[in-house]
Amino acid sequence: MKALKYSIVLSISAAIVFSCLMCGGTALAENPNISLPEGYPYELVPIMDNAISGGGMRTDTHYNIVYTTPASVEQVLAFYVDHFGEYGGRVSVADNKLEIHFESEGRKADIYLDPTGGKTTLNIGIFDTTADTYGQDVIESTLDTDDVLTPRGELLAELIPLVSGSYIMDEYGEQTSEGLEYSATVLISQPLEYVVAFYAEVLKEMPSSSISMDNEEFWGRGTDDISSIEIQVVGNGPEDSIMLVNIYTR
Repeated sequence: MKALKYSIVLSISAAIVFSCLMCGGTALAENPNISLPEGYPYELVPIMDNAISGGGMRTDTHYNIVYTTPASVEQVLAFYVDHFGEYGGRVSVADNKLEIHFESEGRKADIYLDPTGGKTTLNIGIFDTTADTYGQDVIESTLDTDDVLTPRGELLAELIPLVSGSYIMDEYGEQTSEGLEYSATVLISQPLEYVVAFYAEVLKEMPSSSISMDNEEFWGRGTDDISSIEIQVVGNGPEDSIMLVNIYTR
């Protein structure tokens, strides 16, 4: 079984055609529809102002944000390429124009686009490249299974149960002196209410847990003797959800 890299991200389609003037309503002001983690570098990677829904989580050296916009992939890609060009640094569009990569002054941003259902979902990873642990391998998963799970699915499934319809968009891990810090973004083909009920029960089974629901966002935390799990779930339309999960093992 192959060891997982710090950033393992599924490449998703994007194309660059239009200029930034055709991006159709974007701004650098924070968007009230998106719940960003504290300290998010908004000036580095802004959120388009027509974002519909989304949220994010962070570790000490990594931010992971997922949000959805009605803009086309061409408009989204043009917006970010133009912004990064003005910000200053090295920007590239890779894998036949399927990805955006940007580096500047010790920070790196990777953006992956998924155009489905007339909308575009963005999966954004922002990394501190000056961190001692950046770019190292995460410990190899010890899950013994012949299932069709990918390596990323195997590791996450070993740590928490996956609700049916889960599609892992990316994952990131860092081995610290205190243990493994792991985060993943999961697109789920289930409505928000179903996913919330499933993971509320998962967390309640842990010795210590807390859950809350605020403005159509679910937040939950559970701890036991060897790990701590943080889960955020937001709706992505009436039939889909996005889950962001942080797991800390000791």
